[in-house]
Amino acid sequence: MVGPPSGPKMPLKEVKKEGLRYRQLTFDTAKGGAVMKQRVLFVLSFILALALLGSCPGLAKEIKVLSQFPMSGPVGTLPEFGWGYIDGMNWVNSEGGGVNGKKITWYLEDFRYNPTVEVATFNRYCAEHSKDEFLMATGYITGGLKPLIKKVNVEEQIPWLDGSYSTEIFGEEGGPSKYPYYYSLGATYGNQIKILMKWIKENHKAKGKPRVGFVYSPTAWGRDGTPEGIAYAKKLGFDVVAEIEYPYTATDATSQVMTLRKAKAQYIVYHGIRGLPATRPSSSRPQKRSSKRLSSWEPITQPEDFQSWSVKRPLMDTLG
Repeated sequence: MVGPPSGPKMPLKEVKKEGLRYRQLTFDTAKGGAVMKQRVLFVLSFILALALLGSCPGLAKEIKVLSQFPMSGPVGTLPEFGWGYIDGMNWVNSEGGGVNGKKITWYLEDFRYNPTVEVATFNRYCAEHSKDEFLMATGYITGGLKPLIKKVNVEEQIPWLDGSYSTEIFGEEGGPSKYPYYYSLGATYGNQIKILMKWIKENHKAKGKPRVGFVYSPTAWGRDGTPEGIAYAKKLGFDVVAEIEYPYTATDATSQVMTLRKAKAQYIVYHGIRGLPATRPSSSRPQKRSSKRLSSWEPITQPEDFQSWSVKRPLMDTLG
């Protein structure tokens, strides 16, 4: 793997194995936490897609694939992306027997949650590798999908598996008829929030209408799906009592939590919020939790376990 041209580097070491030079992650697993189920799904989907590609006649002389993950940057340090991908590719090339007996030449890049880096890296790989060998790529954010629409779907015509659930790209107005080489892993952001609204409708036991508050980040995915989710909640007859933007860089959530408390929200939906600083807020923890907390993309358990699009501290510490 050739590292990104500039910016913060991941703790990587050069490795040579079976003629392939790449950079291998060297994180301390005791500090990184468990690999998330969704990331395992991402890697497994990637491997399955490669297997399907390998079943096609006239397979390339060499199978080259590129995966880009946000392993550093504004979302924090996410080494589990690299762990899962490296383990998956190593398994395919060893126990899995490769693709139709051929081992995969794989490349792993940290695009640092920067769409400019993601786009530039893909363009570089397209220039360096021939089309009959560079067979598949992955990305992770909507910001990279949009500027690559023509490059991926028209010029290169290379399957692109993405971690984005963009309503525009993968929803009713997009999809395979418009973007034939883009693939996602599940429901769009808007549909994810609608699923949560249906859950509330089916499980609400208290008297009166459900009182729902929305907390989302001022990011592409935080704003994607939130208007549709709010409109759907109102359509179901819910009282939407709060709509709060919560910045990535925030270190205190006192005012946001007070807004939710004053609004008497029974359900709080978090969307597009991840990797917030672990700084404890100035306010104290409440004595009793009075609302149910829901998150798009990934279920929430305990505050210390929050990952991905769900909320970490300080917002959760303040809520209790």
